[in-house]
Order: sequence, then structure tokens, then C-alpha cells
Amino acid sequence: MPNYIIGPPLRSFPLNESYMFMKKKYVVLNYAPGEEKKDITNGPNRIIDGFPMLDNTIFENGIDCALDIKHNKAFIFSGNQCAKIKYAPNSTDSRLLSGPIPIAAMFP
Repeated sequence: MPNYIIGPPLRSFPLNESYMFMKKKYVVLNYAPGEEKKDITNGPNRIIDGFPMLDNTIFENGIDCALDIKHNKAFIFSGNQCAKIKYAPNSTDSRLLSGPIPIAAMFP
């Protein structure tokens, strides 16, 4: 059985939901703290299907890590590259704010 590595989650808009990335795909997981039942509410989907602004970037091949900031913005990382995004599930308001650029250039 192959080993799969799932990167750290990215918080989603609805309470108790997060994006979980693995290779070129992601799922949205309702992790329901204190409850026994956990559900995948969306996916698995290709990254570019949920984040079309990442098409033709390094991130379409996978997101190693995502760091949620405020107002539905996040830093995403893949290899030595970083980008700042605005994400808005089920909306056309998602966009690439800066990057992809080397992590050292984003965070000198």
C-alpha cells in the first residue's frame, strides 16, 4: 500500500471545515470537533478546479503547506515557491495576489 503525505490543512469559510491537500488534489473536510463523525464535504478535486487562479503555476502540481492569514487570504507553498492568494469557495472572487516567487523573496 503506498504512503500518502497530506500537508497541513487550510481553514475554510464554514465553521469546522478545512482544505486538505495531497499531490494535485484536495478535499474539504468537516472535522466536527467533539463529534465522532467526520465528513468529506467536497472532493477529491483537482487543485486547479477549486483554485483556478493557480492554473499554469507550480501549485497546480501540489501545495506543500498553506498558512491562513486574515480575511480569507493565505500564503501557499510548494517546494521553494510561495504565493499569496485570496480564496472564496463557490465564488468567482478567488485570485492570486502575489507570486509565485521564491520563499526568500516573499519573506526576506
